[in-house]
Amino acid sequence: MLTLYNQWRLINVGTLFIGYGLYILNRKSFVFLLPEIIEDEHLKNNDLGTITSSLTLAYSISKFIGGILSDQISPRVMFPLGLFATGALSLQFSVSTSVQSFILVSFLMGLAQGVGWPAVAKVLKQWYPQSEIGLWWSLISAAANVAGTLGPLGLALLAINFGWRGAMQFCAGGAIIVAATAGFMIRSSPTDVGLPSIQTSSDQPNKSTDDAGRGDSSSVLQNLWAILSSPALWVISLLFLISNFLVNGITDWGQLFLIQEKGLSHTTGSSFTSAYSLGATVGSITSGYITDKLVAKYGRRRRGTSRYPWLLLMVALNLLSLHTLRNYIDREAYQELILLVGLCLGIAQKSCVVLFGILAVENSPIHLSGTVHAFAALASSVGGVLAGLPLTYISQHYTWSHALYCMESASFLSLVVMLLIRRMNMRIGYQSHQKTD
Repeated sequence: MLTLYNQWRLINVGTLFIGYGLYILNRKSFVFLLPEIIEDEHLKNNDLGTITSSLTLAYSISKFIGGILSDQISPRVMFPLGLFATGALSLQFSVSTSVQSFILVSFLMGLAQGVGWPAVAKVLKQWYPQSEIGLWWSLISAAANVAGTLGPLGLALLAINFGWRGAMQFCAGGAIIVAATAGFMIRSSPTDVGLPSIQTSSDQPNKSTDDAGRGDSSSVLQNLWAILSSPALWVISLLFLISNFLVNGITDWGQLFLIQEKGLSHTTGSSFTSAYSLGATVGSITSGYITDKLVAKYGRRRRGTSRYPWLLLMVALNLLSLHTLRNYIDREAYQELILLVGLCLGIAQKSCVVLFGILAVENSPIHLSGTVHAFAALASSVGGVLAGLPLTYISQHYTWSHALYCMESASFLSLVVMLLIRRMNMRIGYQSHQKTD
């Protein structure tokens, strides 16, 4: 028999999983439909890079603002509004005809997309304790991988029958329908349904701090200083930036690298992408589950994090896989090796993205968790921007191998940083809170 807690947890997770999957499907529909769009619209590499970078740039801005707003506005409002706007803009993209309009609509879609994940993070922070949040964070993150696995094939089949514009309109319709119902299903915290909060006293601000934080500008500045003066924020943000740079670099351009640089077939390129998406799904779920077990066993450490061993392993696996992809994959390579590399990249890269996001939220007090995640997510989004036009510029003026070398170097840097922070204090934004206690 499910308790009332678990009933609402399942309703929240189910709604957020479907909704977030549609966020991702609409955001990535342009990439999934690239072959059809390039054929119909005759776009160049620089055009593609500009379109993807415009969306990612706007997403960076919006996700940062959305993270801060999530400490003030109910996720129950933010999540459906962003999804509805995403669907409406996908419809507009599907009827656009020029490169300039593609860039403008992509930018606006990035603005709409940015409020989605901050709302998810806030709901999870308020419904799950630290020893459980990793698994549920990973499960909802896996919605992106489900969209990445099923999206290319599903949209390709729709494009065959209805064209790329019809396929994109199908995504948009799904987003609008789910957005219309999500507001009735989501509950921001247990207190919304008359249940006590699950947060410990150390995570909760006292009343005077909370009231001051909402109305006193000096307290707002004090909280902001407490966040920005935490060294762990900057380290997590750097690692988050590199991780998202690598994820976007592989998901957006990995297939083109194999086809244009290595001379592999479109089928092999698509198989690599599917293997990557499968690995990302596995990595997303297992990283949260395994590191939750580590947290439950070793507890919350004052220095370092119980999730560190798995994170270090994933960063090392990512570097090894990128090196193999750049140096050992060619026409003579076994198909099994190509798929294995794609699978390992997906597992390693998605694990890193999931866990760095969790670290930002779980190591901050609940009343600042949205703002802390906003700063980390801003860095992550900058990594996404760097994976757009800069990488396509390098590929157009040099080669895709040079672009992959830049990614491999970034991965090596992340490994070095991980080795240096093993005993670092990971708590963020607690200085001002501790002073008021």
